[in-house]
Amino acid sequence: MNADVIVIGSGQTGVPLAARLAEAGREVIIVEAGHLGGTCVNVGCTPTKTMVASARLAAIVDRKDAIVQQWRKGVGRRLERAGGKLKLIEGQARFVGEREVEVNGERHRAETLIVNVGARPHVPPVAGLGGVEWLDSSSIMDVREPPEHLVVMGGGYIACEFGQMFRRFGSNVTIMQRGRHLLPREDTEVCEAIEEVFRSEGIVAVLGAEVVEVEKGDGEVVVRCGGDRAGRPGIHRGVRRLSHQCGGRIRRRRL
Repeated sequence: MNADVIVIGSGQTGVPLAARLAEAGREVIIVEAGHLGGTCVNVGCTPTKTMVASARLAAIVDRKDAIVQQWRKGVGRRLERAGGKLKLIEGQARFVGEREVEVNGERHRAETLIVNVGARPHVPPVAGLGGVEWLDSSSIMDVREPPEHLVVMGGGYIACEFGQMFRRFGSNVTIMQRGRHLLPREDTEVCEAIEEVFRSEGIVAVLGAEVVEVEKGDGEVVVRCGGDRAGRPGIHRGVRRLSHQCGGRIRRRRL
């Protein structure tokens, strides 16, 4: 199928762009491999802010799912309003030639191709991670019972958001950050203010500690780190689950 424009991904940029081009008379194809709405609607801003604003975890997950479904339907209605010039194809797009993609075995060509594929969690190269149970920033939002102790590897804004969220759900939280501060891209004063807020909420931030190995023990997970900012290894016990974003030993007990 030939078109004027092919948009790969139905995220926050792809949908309004595709709709406006179609409404302006261009022949547009928009391709989506997952759910309509992309990262922000399904696994980013919309669900995380919904969970932060709530209280009980099981009810929160149900509320989050309902709001995500509402936003997905809204994205679908926006595409429908664009009219017959806009065609939605659900499937994985891959480039097979110059200005040409293949989706579900069919080829589509356009003079303009826009890649709007969003993001996915990065799996850190930590030895032994594949042999233990762990969560990423998408799967953690489906947990219906707060873990006894959550270890978060990494100290960026996603790590801090989930760390604070699950502390407020009742979990003990340890954030392992290899840099000198949480939120390392911010000004030092901002980092220190966030760290003070986290300390006041009972969140443990281990700074200057890089996770180097994870292994499954007897009913627990052991996380070994290079050391804290003073060069000393640390031991943290009672860890229920791991959430990666990132020594010492961090243990997980069964509940």
